[in-house]
Amino acid sequence: MKQIVTSFIVLLATACNREPAAWEEPKVEIPVITRGAVETGFTPANYRLFVYNQVTQQTSSHQLSAGTETDGRFSLQLAPGEYSGYCFINANPDELWEYRVTDRPADIWLCLQPEGERYVEAGDYLSGRQDFTVEASETPPVVFDLERKVAGLRLIVEEVPEGVEGLRLHVAGVPGKMNLEGLYTSPLETVAKEIPLPASGTSVQAQLLLFPSAEPVELSLFYRVGGTEYETDPYLLDSLPVNRITKLNAVFGSPAETPPVDFQATVLEWEDEVIREEDWWIDMDGEICVGNGDGVNLLENGGFEQGEQEGIPIGWKLDAGGADRSATLVTDPAKEGSYAVKLKGKTYLYQDVAVEGGGCYQLRLWVNVPSSGSKWRYWYTWMNGSTYLSSEEIRDSKYLEETDGYIDIWNGRIVKAPEEANKLRVEIRTYIPVETSGELFVDYAGVERVTGR
Repeated sequence: MKQIVTSFIVLLATACNREPAAWEEPKVEIPVITRGAVETGFTPANYRLFVYNQVTQQTSSHQLSAGTETDGRFSLQLAPGEYSGYCFINANPDELWEYRVTDRPADIWLCLQPEGERYVEAGDYLSGRQDFTVEASETPPVVFDLERKVAGLRLIVEEVPEGVEGLRLHVAGVPGKMNLEGLYTSPLETVAKEIPLPASGTSVQAQLLLFPSAEPVELSLFYRVGGTEYETDPYLLDSLPVNRITKLNAVFGSPAETPPVDFQATVLEWEDEVIREEDWWIDMDGEICVGNGDGVNLLENGGFEQGEQEGIPIGWKLDAGGADRSATLVTDPAKEGSYAVKLKGKTYLYQDVAVEGGGCYQLRLWVNVPSSGSKWRYWYTWMNGSTYLSSEEIRDSKYLEETDGYIDIWNGRIVKAPEEANKLRVEIRTYIPVETSGELFVDYAGVERVTGR
């Protein structure tokens, strides 16, 4: 009997010393709303939320795949408490993250991914942060305003000589990581991207997404000619601003054993800039160009009726970039008057005309390209003295070909000169193989002041 009592006391003591189960507070369903990406037509691939509990100092991760919540609204189950939330778009794969539950937000990193000795470009990452409190009773929605967290680099390579292979771009000095707080940090990495060359033509375009940098980054082009590897001299960009596209034109010079490359860079607004609808303002110019040209052509010999001098139409010039420099006056086919100018081979015909900064001008250019395979483009440029200004709206980077007789490529379009412009370069470029019978005719180029605004 004594043994039975002793055993009972031991069992009772053991039961009393058992650690009670942890108390888990009941969770509350929290509505979550994301703004910024959906309103602009941007389709997110996925959502990822990090939720930092300010009391327990633990971080939880929540993923939602594409198609789960296409309108940017979903919900989370969280216990009452104080939280900091971080919402990311297009950054779901675990391999992109350096993350532990015990890490604070400043120690959780979104990282570029290695590929050999270099790194691949970033995704189109957007993110937003919000501090919020979860009450045991009903909690209002947690709203994340999303902003793009990468920089765009748009590279246009022109005049690529025949025989160039393996073209690729290296960007050195790019931050390799971004933490939840939106800070970019070392180590600085080199991002590399192959640039596919077109089957035909001499121009190619590529775009990279990178973590932004407030410090200079260094760009180099690598390519092969005849099995030999070449590298251009480095080109320094002062910075890579977040949510902006840095447009970079790389133009090869005259084909040689090692073709030189000239770089020009401009910074553009991102076409798909993420802005909440209520904050979306379209800033119109104070003066809008309306009306018609005054009938006075500012170009000298715009109709090519004044003859030629030293084999070039009077008033016009041939740029050395067009190596064939073939511009000939002809009587047929002429659109108006007695003469037109015929361009063959690789020829850049241009004329500079004085303009008033902020002034409105009506453009005309009548072109006739009767044969297929005759590549060409118009390449107008606003200038301040010898300095080139942003001119994307008055040039076409893609190649044009055959036309149905004479066409006015501008169709009477009216443009406004930048405030700093004092010159407009009117230029047409042909890229026609010399061994073919291809040719291009121009009969009338016009720049007229617009009389009404």
